[in-house]
Amino acid sequence: MDQTRSAIMEQLKKVSPTALPHILVPAVIGLLTLLSVAFLLQKATEKDVYEPAEKHVIKVEEVS
Repeated sequence: MDQTRSAIMEQLKKVSPTALPHILVPAVIGLLTLLSVAFLLQKATEKDVYEPAEKHVIKVEEVS
């Protein structure tokens, strides 16, 4: 666990040496969340319309 944490901290320092990790990590998480929400909203707005291949015709006859 400590090796993973140190590797992540090294990568964060390489990406942005001046930014503090406790500010940079929530910003990255927020950005990923925003992108995933935008993707899901885009997928939700696509029309999903089912049209059968042949349309059934119902004939109604009057009975007296």
